[in-house]
Amino acid sequence: LSTFIFPNPFKMAFWFFFPSIWKAHQKARELMQISRNIMEAYKRKKNPTKNTVIDLIMNNPNYNNDDERAADMVDLIVAGHETSSSSMTFLLMELARHPHEQRLVQKELQGLSADQRTGSEHLKNCIKEAMRRWPVTAPGPIRVIGRDLIVSSDSCGKKEKDFFIPKGSLVFMPSIGLSHNSKYFENPLSFVPSRWESPTEDMKNAFLPFSQGKRNCIGQSLAMSEMQSILSRLCVEYNFELVDEGTTGFFITMKPIGVRLKATQI
Repeated sequence: LSTFIFPNPFKMAFWFFFPSIWKAHQKARELMQISRNIMEAYKRKKNPTKNTVIDLIMNNPNYNNDDERAADMVDLIVAGHETSSSSMTFLLMELARHPHEQRLVQKELQGLSADQRTGSEHLKNCIKEAMRRWPVTAPGPIRVIGRDLIVSSDSCGKKEKDFFIPKGSLVFMPSIGLSHNSKYFENPLSFVPSRWESPTEDMKNAFLPFSQGKRNCIGQSLAMSEMQSILSRLCVEYNFELVDEGTTGFFITMKPIGVRLKATQI
């Protein structure tokens, strides 16, 4: 983002040859302005709500200035908007395809108070299964490895020689390849939320919707909170029927295109 907000002056002289780059620069500035507006609204409040995302960012002493705060807010807004909405759409589509699973979610939610519904175990399992079946971050993370690696052919399911990956190599780790691998998930193309009631270690390690390690997704807690909060309310109040499955598109992230659901209030 900082590349767009604080561009190289030499490059700026040639941007008129590349209108798409100039447009990206403008949109990045607009996003930063949205973040600044949110911060100004927070500052105007006499008694802002404590421990919200904006409250934690504004009162974090590790930031040097408001530009750094605004940049992190852009990350949370952009990274957590489309990906979360796509994941929720995929889940509602699967629940509409599988009325039995939809009824199980509704039954559990109806037995909980409004404050307890975000903790519904069956809903959490359904969210996990939808994210496994339809990983919006399908290409997965890209990393430069910090040491030489020797990968065993057995780990790849092939009876060939082990292969060597030298330090400094750029490695792609497609999450869709893991989440659809029958070695780790039985009937990987089926929607089976119950598989998460007693997951194996291999299943846990092959489930990477937010990546892993120190550089995993900064917004994963926010994304899960959003999905649990929104979906628990939708599923307890509405029945969903599939009108049109649409198609699946991919550009940076995997997303449903043209999916149509009919919602009927319970």
